[in-house]
Amino acid sequence: MEEEDGYYVKFNGDTVYVKFIVHYFQEKPSYIDMTWLIMYRYKNGEKKALSPKEASEVFFIGRGNHEIRLVSVINTLRFPSPPTLSGKRFFAVPMIKGKLSLYFFSNYNPSLGPANSITHSLIFVNSNMAVIDFNRRKIRKDQSGVFSECPEIIKLIKEKDKSIRTELQIVEKYNSICGED
Repeated sequence: MEEEDGYYVKFNGDTVYVKFIVHYFQEKPSYIDMTWLIMYRYKNGEKKALSPKEASEVFFIGRGNHEIRLVSVINTLRFPSPPTLSGKRFFAVPMIKGKLSLYFFSNYNPSLGPANSITHSLIFVNSNMAVIDFNRRKIRKDQSGVFSECPEIIKLIKEKDKSIRTELQIVEKYNSICGED
């Protein structure tokens, strides 16, 4: 556990400078520990907890001078949260920003049992910061509405186009075709 200088941005735009208390695993921050709550130390040394409903963004410099940024997104899929937290929002790591964005998300999933309880996912987030329910296997049946504003992407997915095999490629292609507002 280390204390890292950083800041968080409140939803009203105010920036608050603090020292985040970060757990590391193999030289990388333990994102699982920061999904629902991030501990920090305020200027006076007081230890506090920051939830995703209090901040739109968190930023700090981690080990090896790596910039770490987490963004609060709306939990529209109702990923399970710890019982003491609301779970309406969670922190995720932005990978690609655009009209359709791609984020990295870690979570505990108690239904998988203790040995497999941590899941890591790539999730799609729309311009309203809400998680989009997307499952490639179901796109032909009931998920055309997910990308309804971009019929070209629906067509490519249905045709199993080789240029969009991964979530990363889907987001890049979507933003190149339909990314302009």
